[in-house]
Amino acid sequence: MALFFFLYIAIRAFVIPITWDESYTLNEYLLKDILLLRKFDLMSANFHLLNVWLSWLVAKLLGFSTFVIRIPNIIAFLFYCLGVNKIVRLYIADYRSVLWSCLFIVNPFLLDFFGLCRGYGISFALLIWSIYFFLLFITGKKTIIYFFLASILIQLACLANLSMLYTCVSMNVLGVFILIRNKFTFHHSEKKLVFTWFVSSIAFLIYVVYNLINLKANGSLFYGGNTGFWFDTINSIVFKSFYGASYPNFVQLVIKIFFLSSSAFVVVSAIKEKGVPAIVLLAGATVLINILTSLFFDVKYLVDRTALFYYILFALVLFDLAKTMNNKAVEQVFLVGVVAMLVVNFFVSFNFEYYLLWK
Repeated sequence: MALFFFLYIAIRAFVIPITWDESYTLNEYLLKDILLLRKFDLMSANFHLLNVWLSWLVAKLLGFSTFVIRIPNIIAFLFYCLGVNKIVRLYIADYRSVLWSCLFIVNPFLLDFFGLCRGYGISFALLIWSIYFFLLFITGKKTIIYFFLASILIQLACLANLSMLYTCVSMNVLGVFILIRNKFTFHHSEKKLVFTWFVSSIAFLIYVVYNLINLKANGSLFYGGNTGFWFDTINSIVFKSFYGASYPNFVQLVIKIFFLSSSAFVVVSAIKEKGVPAIVLLAGATVLINILTSLFFDVKYLVDRTALFYYILFALVLFDLAKTMNNKAVEQVFLVGVVAMLVVNFFVSFNFEYYLLWK
């Protein structure tokens, strides 16, 4: 399955012309060897540090072309699929692992960004691996190194896509809280690791705060909505995931009722049995921080591409809750229905001509 989608992404990256945003990155940063922003303007939010660095490096080795600068995000898809597989197989080893993997992968809007020189694909791969290590950490069966790996990877994800900052803050706060609650003590051999993590986190914080201040001062953070989290963020993800397909209203209604009712059943059942899992807390804290910053700091709500990481988080929440259920029949009905919807939607959206946001 991963190979099929990888080929689909790679072929599209090869045949679809460069988009406006990629052209700006290429002409203003890559060709001019600008690897660190010193002057900020209205378009400075287009500078995704890790994306620029990796695309510049590959282009220096292979030459500058549309396909070449897209290679880092294309390769990121393989790491993303591997990370999804690792997470799913932590808990499920039978045929259901393939169905659950589809939930994370078979989204045409998500797949777009693994074929573009935009940094989002890189950030999604880093996010999924960060959560994998975070899951290892919260099981209590692994060492502290897994929290530090999760923390560093989510910081790198922010350097590829700044909108990941909400999840970065949530994960680090939740991780530190778990450490304090469990009264974790560091061994002598781990003190250097703690120091390295602390220094890298401070450097990351300084860089991000510096950039946020300058981006906001120059009006660069203009992309987003002002209505609310549900309308701007959730609706934009759902609408874009349909990839502009004009499904009849009753089909959309059936899909929404099925998804919402099944999801609600999974959530209620899981919480009754096991309490609130850490992944639910992580996603909930991310949403809460997003809403609070929008309400009190006049930050726009994330929409479509900047909000797309929520699709991954919500898929993780469903998976994390469903695996705690004892009712496998309900899980199978939910999985088959959702995967069928995703597969149909993918083939309706199948094309080698355009990326949705630059159609």
